[in-house]
Amino acid sequence: LRNHIFVHLNDNNDKFNLLIFMVQKLFSLVDQTSAPDNSDSLQNQEILLSGHLITIYLKEKLEDWLRKGKKLVEDKINNNS
Repeated sequence: LRNHIFVHLNDNNDKFNLLIFMVQKLFSLVDQTSAPDNSDSLQNQEILLSGHLITIYLKEKLEDWLRKGKKLVEDKINNNS
C-alpha cells in the first residue's frame, strides 16, 4: 500500500479517509447530486518539474536494465544446466 496507493500519504488512516472520500464522491456523481470535476481546472493539474521527469526516466531505464540483466543471468543458468 505504501508504494502503490496514494503514495503522497504516509499514514494508513489518511489513505483510508481519502479512499472513503473518493467513494462518496463517486456515489454522489452516480446519484447526480454533484457535478463532475472540470479536468481543465488548475487544481486538477499536475506539475512535473525537470527533476521529477528525470527521475521517472531513470527509473524506467534502470528497470529495463535490471530486467535484461535478469534475463541474461537466467539464460546463462539454463544453458549451463
